Amino acid sequence: MPEPRVTLVQVAARAGVSRTTAGYVLAGQDSRMRISEDTRHRVLRAAAEMNYRPNVMARSLRATVERPLAILSDTLATEPWGGELLEGCLLEAVSRGRLATVGETRRDPVLAEALVEMFLDEQIETFVVASVYPREIELPAALRGHRVVMVNCAATDPTIPAVLPDEVDAGRQAGRLLLAQGLTARVWLVGDRAEHAYAPGRDREEGIDRELGGAGFAVAAVLDCAWEPEAAYEVVRAALHRGPAPSVLVCLNDRIALGVYQALGEAGLSVPGDVAVLAFEGSFLAEWLRPPVTSVDRPWRAMGRRAVELALRVEPPTGHHLLPMTLHGRASTHARPVGGSRR
Repeated sequence: MPEPRVTLVQVAARAGVSRTTAGYVLAGQDSRMRISEDTRHRVLRAAAEMNYRPNVMARSLRATVERPLAILSDTLATEPWGGELLEGCLLEAVSRGRLATVGETRRDPVLAEALVEMFLDEQIETFVVASVYPREIELPAALRGHRVVMVNCAATDPTIPAVLPDEVDAGRQAGRLLLAQGLTARVWLVGDRAEHAYAPGRDREEGIDRELGGAGFAVAAVLDCAWEPEAAYEVVRAALHRGPAPSVLVCLNDRIALGVYQALGEAGLSVPGDVAVLAFEGSFLAEWLRPPVTSVDRPWRAMGRRAVELALRVEPPTGHHLLPMTLHGRASTHARPVGGSRR
């Protein structure tokens, strides 16, 4: 029986380095990757002592076939409202003759580092980092020096390009709807408006304030809560117990709307007869709730496609790339004259 071929992993273990580092040394890229001379010697010595022979055929294939790109997400593949964004990424990659591989971090930094190392071992150098929830992300250290485009999230490093929905304009669209339908008396905003650099809730509120303020109106109350049904239910139920109901509840996402519906129902208030409801993001919940929720929807597929297109450009992209959101009127709002409270 022939002896089993020595693998790169075994060489790396003997040299006391990562598989990625060993691969760079044996591929002659140690100088470009700034690998120390001591590390280089340890890898080469281990390879010689173990009689390591690289897989020439695999290396040849990698040199002649377009390299795939990696999509690093938190929970896109396992949560229904993120599937469209992931689909957009995959469709754009295929349309450009590229394969894409997906890895989910589950928001675990250790798992994220391991996935990046695995992708680098496969000679992948282009990454799309995506989040099902809009937020800031601290990228794994191993991604430094590689091409990265964010989508539906922003990196804490402002130099890294990101594809994002135009949240301020989305808020302005919502504000214009409130004005057009006379929903200006006791407007309540529900959701967290975090103060970090990329805060969609704050941007949506800014857009609403611009439109209402320009017409002499203002949001009457802001109910801070997490962007989840349970938190929204609790905060709205408590507010309804304290005093008169609003004319409209503006929910910063669709999951908040789910909790809002429950609180209104318990209080004996109907939607939209007693209280209108408006939301953002346009997940499947917007159409499944009864009545369906009017929402300003994220361009999920278009965002995924743009992120991959930017990642594969010859010239590296820069800055934030904003895509417009779309207002979809549904049965949770309707035209009715209501006297508003001016500033």
